[in-house]
Formats: sequence, C-alpha cells, structure tokens
Amino acid sequence: MFVWVLYDLFITVFKMSGAGPLTRLWTRGVWRVLLGVHRWKPIHGVLSFAGALMLPAGILLWYLLLAGSCFILFWLNPGSVVNGSTGAVVGEASRIFYFVNTMLTGLGFGDLIPAGMPWTWFGIFSTLISTMLITVTLSYVLAVLSAAIERRKLARSLYGLGEDPAEVVENAFPEAGGVSMDSYFVTKSEEILEQALKQKAYPILKFLHSSHRRDSPCGALLMLSDAFFLVGHLPDSRRKPAPGVQRLVTTAIRHYVEGAARPVCEPPPEMVSHQELERAVDRLGIQRGKDFEQALNIYRDHRRHMLGLCREDGWEWNMRGS
Repeated sequence: MFVWVLYDLFITVFKMSGAGPLTRLWTRGVWRVLLGVHRWKPIHGVLSFAGALMLPAGILLWYLLLAGSCFILFWLNPGSVVNGSTGAVVGEASRIFYFVNTMLTGLGFGDLIPAGMPWTWFGIFSTLISTMLITVTLSYVLAVLSAAIERRKLARSLYGLGEDPAEVVENAFPEAGGVSMDSYFVTKSEEILEQALKQKAYPILKFLHSSHRRDSPCGALLMLSDAFFLVGHLPDSRRKPAPGVQRLVTTAIRHYVEGAARPVCEPPPEMVSHQELERAVDRLGIQRGKDFEQALNIYRDHRRHMLGLCREDGWEWNMRGS
C-alpha cells in the first residue's frame, strides 16, 4: 500500500502524462456516476461542487492510505513503539493512532519513539514522504487552480467571437473589408496548445466543471473547430485566414483532443447529431459538392470525439434525445 501510494503520487504529480492508476480509477468512477445522474436531471451546481472537492479529496486519500499502511505495519509489530522516557512498550491505541499521526505530520519523535532499527529508519523515511506529500500537493493545487482560470479565460475569449460556428465565421471573416484577425488566431492557437499540455499534466482539470456554458473550454473549442472547418469551404469571395493560420488552429485543437484522456462517456456514432453544423453550412451558403461531403464525413469522426469531451464536461451539444 505504501509503495502503491508513492507510485500513484509520482505518476499524477511529477510525470505530467495523466493520472496515476488509483487516482484515475476513483475520479473517473465518481464522475461517471455524477454524469449519469446529470443526464437524467441536470445538476450543474452539484457537478461544480463535486469537481472542486475532488482535488482536496485526492490529497486526503493519499494521506489516509499512507497513514493506513503505517498503521498496519506498526499494529502487526507490538514492540515497534516504546515510551521515550521509560522504554516501555506502548499499547495498540497509542501506537497506531497517536504515534503514527505525529510521525507523519512531523510532530514526533517525542514521548513515543520507534523501538530501534529498523523502525527508526522507517519512521524517518515516512516523515520525509509525508512532508513531501504536503509540500508537493500544495504546489500542485495552486498550479491546477491557475490552469483552471486560464481555461475559463480561453473559453470566454472564444465565445466573444460568437455563440455558434456560423456567427464566428461571419464576425471573424466578413465578406469584404475589415481587419485581418490572423494574429489573433495565432495567439489563440498558442493558448490552446498550452492548455493541451496542462490538461495532460493536471488530469483533475477535466472535472472542474463550471455552471456556465460560456466557461466550457470544450464547447468553445468545438465551436472554433466547426468554424475553421467551414471557413475552408467558403466561396473565394469571402475573407479567409492564411493557410498557415488555419493549420495552426486546427492542429492545436487536435492536440487538445488527442491529449485528453478518453472520455468516461464518449457517445457512439448513432447518438451524435450534426444538425448545428448542417445549419451553419446552409446559413453561410456553402456549396455541397462531392469534395465537401467527403471532407465532412472525415471531420464528423473528429467532431464526435470533441462532443465526447463536451459531454464529459457536463454539457451536451448535438446529442440525439438531449
């Protein structure tokens, strides 16, 4: 148990490639249950509270498992803890609850001490690990909260362009005149790539649900992805982004999708509706030729994965029966 906690902590906090096996198991399990209730009856407030609670709950679980492994070890060895003044062996209650907690919090050794080797070395090592756990997780919490704020900032800035893909295209790429927004989208592609890396480094981010739709980065990126797909098929008379800019944005979005762990509730193809995208095609007057239909069929699979991320974020877009 002791080694398992250290391994899970190392993978989750230091490796920056996703959650450890224990953290991944319990967080995804809890979130799957909450989303099941949410699809039956929307509970955005509960999701927001539960997602925020997962961060301290994970730290507490690490500590409890670490303490539990020490409890078991000292409980199985009656002579492992003695009174520091008299040298007498202490009882189970003092040995298990009092000594272990003072040892892990760095308040011992005082009235109760380990009974020589190897218990002294194990106590020192446990105190070191516990101190590292508290220090590292505090830094981890601050980094996660900072990344969560940046995610919402990105979502709000993208929704500032419009509320749907067609509106984004109309505002960002007018028929004639206007200032080019290429530099704006280059900046946004850098922010999206940064969020893709932070999403991988801090897997708990995906559970920090917001009760406001405009704060959902997954929904904002879905809208931007749809808009840039549509821009590529606009008539030549419409303003378009430079090919390099379009490639930067679409690549950044794909990195974000590929970097995310597989959603706990990715919808099957038959559950996905692309009506919003279809309406945007008609609204923008895009011609439905053979090349466009082929490109649309390819894009739909990528779009389904993005819809899965939106659904995992607690928001339903283009779902049949939603």
